[in-house]
Amino acid sequence: MPIPIHINRTTVALTFAVCAALALCALAAPDFADAALKSAAGGGGGGKGFGAVTRYLDKLAGFLIPVGGALAVLGLIYGGGLFMTGSPNAARILGYVAVGVVIVLASKGLAA
Repeated sequence: MPIPIHINRTTVALTFAVCAALALCALAAPDFADAALKSAAGGGGGGKGFGAVTRYLDKLAGFLIPVGGALAVLGLIYGGGLFMTGSPNAARILGYVAVGVVIVLASKGLAA
């Protein structure tokens, strides 16, 4: 059973007012907004924030590319064997392998 969510006009107006105030502050003092974004991104030198997450994802992608390449070769061999035996699932398996290869090869760029 889904949980009902009640949003009234006061909540929407208050949310809009807070977002508008933050946007105006960012426009009025871009140096403070830039410093806050750099700090949130891990640019403060502490190694925390989004910078640490990005470094972790970059290392993970660097590890998964060779593993994904090896699994792609095994998938191609399996799909090719199914194709040669005339299995109706061969095209589906080879399609999944192709999608997996694209995801693995794009993982380094997606993590950056």
